[in-house]
Amino acid sequence: MPRQEAPFFARGRTLADGTTIDASSLEKSANIVGKEWEIEDIHPDTGVRRINTASATDPGYNHNLVKVRACRNRSGQTLLGKTLVILDPSDPGSIIGVATGADPGIQTWGSTIRPIDEYLPSAGCPDNDVCLVVIEGQAVAKTPTEASVATTIWSAGQWLVAATGAATTQELTGTTSEGRLASLTMDIGTGTNSVADNVNATKLANRLGVAMTACATTGVTNTDILVNFKSLL
Repeated sequence: MPRQEAPFFARGRTLADGTTIDASSLEKSANIVGKEWEIEDIHPDTGVRRINTASATDPGYNHNLVKVRACRNRSGQTLLGKTLVILDPSDPGSIIGVATGADPGIQTWGSTIRPIDEYLPSAGCPDNDVCLVVIEGQAVAKTPTEASVATTIWSAGQWLVAATGAATTQELTGTTSEGRLASLTMDIGTGTNSVADNVNATKLANRLGVAMTACATTGVTNTDILVNFKSLL
């Protein structure tokens, strides 16, 4: 994995960058899909390094690197920046859908769920295009759009998971809460190998990272949250 080498295309852009995607010749970009880079956490348009805390004497610049991966959108829909997506376990360079589940944090066991590049424009990443997905490091994702789903609160430092969603389609401009954040809450077990214990194990396997932005009240909808996404492997 190249260290601090610039990706083939910049954050805030996709591989096709608005041009027509020829679905019959995707193999031309096969040498890019799945490739990873460790890059500086710098805004692609302004050149300003991310600031974690702001003060006159200690701006709190983030000097950690961010690991990004070039992933092809195979979800069948356009995906917007900051969306939590599921990467194909057998093809880690492919996005197969938007993170959802019947209960916060419940996905396919050990699914890799990560956010799409937060700097993408409103056009997002069209189906079959390639975008950057943050694998490790600091990135922005969002709270649910529905107040009825945005029922959890968290402090900075708490583990987060994917929020409950009612369908597998993207919701960043819609009315359900796929691809969004929730706090990791544990069910109360009733004994060895209880249903709750199994649910908790799945939640722990699918935790995404640590909140760097607190969410102090319930019902906070459609709000950017800075997360330090961590690999569990």
